[in-house]
Amino acid sequence: MIQDGSILATAIPAITKEFNSFGDVAWYGSSYLFAVSALQLLYGKLYTMYSVKWTFLVAVFILEIGSLVAGVAPNSNTIIVGRTISGAGASGVYVGCILIVAHTVSLRQRPICVGILASTHGLASVVGPM
Repeated sequence: MIQDGSILATAIPAITKEFNSFGDVAWYGSSYLFAVSALQLLYGKLYTMYSVKWTFLVAVFILEIGSLVAGVAPNSNTIIVGRTISGAGASGVYVGCILIVAHTVSLRQRPICVGILASTHGLASVVGPM
C-alpha cells in the first residue's frame, strides 16, 4: 500500500500493453489518489464514532478487496475500479496509523514514531518496485 505509486509506475507499461488501454493510463494512479484524498476526513469522523481497532481492520479489509479486484482484473476499467476501492481502504489505513500512534504513544515519543512511519514510507517507495 505504502509503495503503491512507485510500484504502479513500473507496471504501467505492461498494463497498457496487456489491455491496449493507453487512454486509461492517467486513471491508474489518479483513481487511487482521489479516493485517498477524498475520504480522509470521513475516516477521521469514523474513527471518533467507532472503535479504532475495528475501523482500522475494516479499512485494511477494503484495501485488500480493492487489491484483489485490481489483481484479477480482466480489463482496464476493472483495474481502475479496484484501485479506487484500494484507495478508499488506504485512506483509512493512513489516518488510522497516525491515530493509533496518537492513542498509544506518549506525547514525548510521538515525533519518533511518526518519523518511523514516514521513513518506512520512504524506504518502501525505494525497495517496493525492486
